[in-house]
Amino acid sequence: MIAGIAFVFSMALAMYVIPTLLVGERFMTLSQQIARSYLYLRNETLGSTVAVVLLVFSLFVIIASQWLARKVRANT
Repeated sequence: MIAGIAFVFSMALAMYVIPTLLVGERFMTLSQQIARSYLYLRNETLGSTVAVVLLVFSLFVIIASQWLARKVRANT
């Protein structure tokens, strides 16, 4: 269950097309911000910074889910 939650979260975090089609630009996700900064604003610094933040956040979720899975496995 923990692995499934982490997988779905990482897939939802990286989605670009579906939030763009459903919501437009009213609400910006991190992946939309990265694409917007590279494609429209031509601001590579902003895009790189947001990409690193997204990477760190994703790694944190993956490491936390592995830690939680080990903790649950040790208790059973």
